[in-house]
Amino acid sequence: MPRSPSHRSIVREIRKCLRWTQFELARRIGTTMTTINRIENGSLKISRKLAWRLCWASGVSYKDIVENKSGVPRNRYGNLNPETHKLFEKGASEWTDEQLASLVDNAKYLAETLHRAARETEKNEKKIWSLDAAIQLAFEEVAEEFGLTRAVTRIRTINTVVGFFAL
Repeated sequence: MPRSPSHRSIVREIRKCLRWTQFELARRIGTTMTTINRIENGSLKISRKLAWRLCWASGVSYKDIVENKSGVPRNRYGNLNPETHKLFEKGASEWTDEQLASLVDNAKYLAETLHRAARETEKNEKKIWSLDAAIQLAFEEVAEEFGLTRAVTRIRTINTVVGFFAL
């Protein structure tokens, strides 16, 4: 049975579950060992950028990381350990086109839900424009954080050209 963490920091629990040193975790998420140490001992709150990177590296949900959720960290395959982490790392590389389409559909659904909610509130016009700007900014931040900016630009260019000729 998995042990319950002493819980000062989910970052520490993730690192221990994966049997990584502070140095190894720091290397994987692009920071210093000192930063990891300070986050783990509670003298520094994890930044949004490092939380994203830790989510990407471990498979633990972003929300759990930023909320410093107590308990044994989990990824989509169960309690976090080296075995479930291997499944996580392997899983996305083997996704089918249908699974990727489902991921895109989920993102569309979330964006549509936010827009509908904004329409139902007072002063909705300003909220919709603000929401649209926030979604665009988040998209650009994700593309930049994961090194996808060049590929996104290339795909947008191809789609624009194909769309132009399709008219």
